Amino acid sequence: MPVSVPYVFVPNTIADPNQVNADFAALVAAFNGPGGTPVNPGVVNLQGSGLILAYGKVLAVPADGSASVTVTYAEAFPTESLSTPLFGLDTGSSTVPVALTPQSLNTTQFGFTLLVSGGAPGSTVTVTYGVLGY
Repeated sequence: MPVSVPYVFVPNTIADPNQVNADFAALVAAFNGPGGTPVNPGVVNLQGSGLILAYGKVLAVPADGSASVTVTYAEAFPTESLSTPLFGLDTGSSTVPVALTPQSLNTTQFGFTLLVSGGAPGSTVTVTYGVLGY
């Protein structure tokens, strides 16, 4: 079940800082989930805009391009995802710079296929993603 966050976008106006702070606090609470436990994967509806943010974390993704991983959103977008997924990578405790390339393949309203390449053979990474849609 997606979490709804109050969000009002009015073009060509100055946002009320108090409302922005309240909206941001609601968004942070949505990401943190009930009792402060992060929801993974999660969905946040930005009320008033029609926009939906899907996010999550995928553990132990092969980093050497040897296999892809199918990622399914917590809830499908009603129409389609607007953006290519944005990624963050956690390479663990490695202090060696790694030139990893995460790619989304076959992005749909239900999810995408994730392929990470550039890592050492047999290595894995944790991938955090976010997708905006409507």
